[in-house]
Amino acid sequence: MTASVTKFDPTSRIKDGKDGLADTSASKSHVKITGDELADGMAVNVYSPAGSNTLVWTGTTYATKAKKHCRAKLNNVTTAASAQGLLGGAAIQVMLTVGDSGKTDFTVLTGPPLTGSYSVACNGTGSTSYKWLAPNGSPGVNLTAPSNAAPAWVFTLLNNQQGNCYTIQCDVGGTPFYLQWANSGSGTVVSLVAAAGAGTGWLLDSDCIKAVDIPSQDPATPNWTFLNGNTGTGVVSISDQADSNGGTLWTLGTSTTSRV
Repeated sequence: MTASVTKFDPTSRIKDGKDGLADTSASKSHVKITGDELADGMAVNVYSPAGSNTLVWTGTTYATKAKKHCRAKLNNVTTAASAQGLLGGAAIQVMLTVGDSGKTDFTVLTGPPLTGSYSVACNGTGSTSYKWLAPNGSPGVNLTAPSNAAPAWVFTLLNNQQGNCYTIQCDVGGTPFYLQWANSGSGTVVSLVAAAGAGTGWLLDSDCIKAVDIPSQDPATPNWTFLNGNTGTGVVSISDQADSNGGTLWTLGTSTTSRV
């Protein structure tokens, strides 16, 4: 049967901190696709503007579930430099095909891959006593109260095949520290370290921040992956699955006082 697509949702973060397709040459974007008769290995082609024959993003599907949900990693195959870069860029219409599906138009945000300084807020739905991701001395992190000024975290895009992976860095007493994951027993823990290296790679997957292994520097994959904040206690940890109370959902803000 012919494949069909009903939803096309980018999960990569672009410059304004929102989900979108990276529009710089050779950049990578991740998407979720919903439809029918989907399967691994299907060609995904995205044309822009909609109605044109200009192929801008292309890739293949993977992680298909019940023929109705899958993911894809898309490569930007244009040679032109990004025309955007300001916060809050307008959405555009693109045209999508997946495998033998018909052509379907979707509205998406586009822009340069996210990089720069952002506040990081936990979206937990329990108690709201704590909110901002913050350094807790040199070895650790926690959540601080909403009334406190939000610390700035610097996101630096890594040049790797996965795409949408970053180091996340903050300043502690004038010294830069990097957010790090490390396996401990059957689980994984989070801390701060003084230099980028093993365990300092993080994947931005829509509203989730996930520990990710970089093969060139990590001896193993993380046992658990989801960065998790408890807005009732302020504890920040890494969990093995998404939190039903929203503790694994994070929002990046373009200043220390506002959220996007």
